[in-house]
Amino acid sequence: MVIVNALQGAPGGDTVTLSDSHGDSFAAGPHIAGTKAPNSSWFFELYEPTAPGALTVTAHQPGANLCTVQLAVQVLDGASAGQTAAAAGTYNATTGTTAQTHALTNTQSGSWLYVAVGNGDSGATLTPVSGQTGVNLWNDPSSGNDAAIGRLTTSNVGAQLLGWTASQSDPFVWAAEEVLPC
Repeated sequence: MVIVNALQGAPGGDTVTLSDSHGDSFAAGPHIAGTKAPNSSWFFELYEPTAPGALTVTAHQPGANLCTVQLAVQVLDGASAGQTAAAAGTYNATTGTTAQTHALTNTQSGSWLYVAVGNGDSGATLTPVSGQTGVNLWNDPSSGNDAAIGRLTTSNVGAQLLGWTASQSDPFVWAAEEVLPC
């Protein structure tokens, strides 16, 4: 799984693509381009039945905000080859807030839930909600942007709270995806 947060050229319009050193094709998962926040969040999946060896993954973003991308590659041993029944969701805030949390209802116990958020306040400190692990934090003062990626391992089926709190108010974008185990 690859998770990308990107600074958009203009709110509501952004495209991110991936390539890797083996020429693989990644399936696009949930994604959101903020209409008020200058961020977009993207999920991509690639199932490898055996360890592929060394692999370089590159995110591509057209437009004026090149080099303003947060990229997190997550290797998940024990993930199911098929993810069609997995839960996914997005959220696009229109007003500023210091808490960006939503529930995602997972479909299988033992699944992993990933959430990617972005907002336009590079001075904010982002903190994951209780039970969620921070995978990657990105703070880019030169672009006025911050973003975070988190993970929650589930032990039951039902609504799971995902998200982040921020030390300063700003609109958030949020994308989340469940990864099913074998």
